[in-house]
Amino acid sequence: MLSVKYAQGSIIVVDSFNLQSHKTKHMVQHLRRLLGRRCRSALLVHEGQLDINDNCRWACAHIPAVRRENVEGVSVYNLMKFHQLVITEAALTKLIKEIQTYPRKRGWGQRFATPDGKPAPVPDKVPGWNKAWIARKERLMNAEFRAKEFFREQQKWKWSNELRGPLKVP
Repeated sequence: MLSVKYAQGSIIVVDSFNLQSHKTKHMVQHLRRLLGRRCRSALLVHEGQLDINDNCRWACAHIPAVRRENVEGVSVYNLMKFHQLVITEAALTKLIKEIQTYPRKRGWGQRFATPDGKPAPVPDKVPGWNKAWIARKERLMNAEFRAKEFFREQQKWKWSNELRGPLKVP
């Protein structure tokens, strides 16, 4: 979902959400300067205590189209619900680190189908498994009238959409 927001140009990175005043009108002015007047909704993502102050928390509380979230609280639902994403640099680095380490934390490593969890051995090739196909190909290549021979062979083949290539059905 973040890649879609990035492709749409809906992600804005800021230093911090430290405001001088706790007034809602000052927050609205800052958001209009960042996002423009036509922005319908915004999700403000911060990292913790350092990149946001109480003034911003109080100012955002009374704007219905703006939601303030911590990095741990970001969800796909909120990313889809809000049109713009305004994120601090510290929150972005923490979010990237969390995305990269999440599979390892959950134990989603490489898994194998064997009961002991080890990779299965590579099976040995069966000798002579394609001798008939090679012989038919050589016969077609060496035939005097290859087009007729190939046409006769092609009449025996049935084409299937489910499998790749010709399938000979007797």
